[in-house]
Amino acid sequence: MDVIATVKKEILELIKSYTNESNFLEKLLHEQYCYYYYPHEWASGPLWLSHVVSKFENYLFFNKEINRTLKLLN
Repeated sequence: MDVIATVKKEILELIKSYTNESNFLEKLLHEQYCYYYYPHEWASGPLWLSHVVSKFENYLFFNKEINRTLKLLN
């Protein structure tokens, strides 16, 4: 889970660095080595990455709840 939290933080920093779509695409490709071409499905890079962050948050939340429930059962 620490890896997911770290990646989430890095994605949020990347979103904050957004200036325009062209530069964002270049940064993703040449600095982050991301070959997913999100414009086919998303209106912008920050919108797509915000979706990714929400998936991470859901995973972290449910994983925490499952672990809490398991501790209560033991």
